[in-house]
Amino acid sequence: FSRITASSSLRDLLEVMAEAQEYTHVVLRTAEKRKLNELNTNQDLVRFPIKGKVSNAAHKVLVLIQAILAGGTIDDWGLKHDAQSIFNSAPRILRCMVQYVAGKMYFTALKNAIILGKCMEQKMWETSGLVVRQLDNIGDKFASVMMSAGITSFQALESFDPRRLELLVGRNAPFGSQVKDSLSELPK
Repeated sequence: FSRITASSSLRDLLEVMAEAQEYTHVVLRTAEKRKLNELNTNQDLVRFPIKGKVSNAAHKVLVLIQAILAGGTIDDWGLKHDAQSIFNSAPRILRCMVQYVAGKMYFTALKNAIILGKCMEQKMWETSGLVVRQLDNIGDKFASVMMSAGITSFQALESFDPRRLELLVGRNAPFGSQVKDSLSELPK
């Protein structure tokens, strides 16, 4: 964490996290480089691309985290396993990071560390249009359908008619009412 400064951005914190000791078990395999480089060049999946090619395990961790947060699917079993392992260790690393920057009184970095922690917990970026995925009974498929219909926030879902929602996602009543009920339980 010694590279963290008072003005560390989300990207800086992600890079520091990718180099954490907890990820020394992650190995960059030759067969994975092509797939990781494809992910790295996909602007829809990787918010902070690596300059050049994926060349070490920290780059692999960085690309996998961003691909998962963007809602991308990883077809390769080995990469999927590594991504799961990365996300298992992430909460512990981020709690330490938050405590470290809070102790240093780096408030910009603290805000970004908290945002990154929430993103990792929900497995999506804070700017994602798939925020409705956080609700019960809403998976990736339903969230994508809702996003294409213009439901990209809880406020938009709140104003949406429950019956129309059921038609949109192809579910029977009382699905729309159940979604609205779970939405009303969220703190405002």
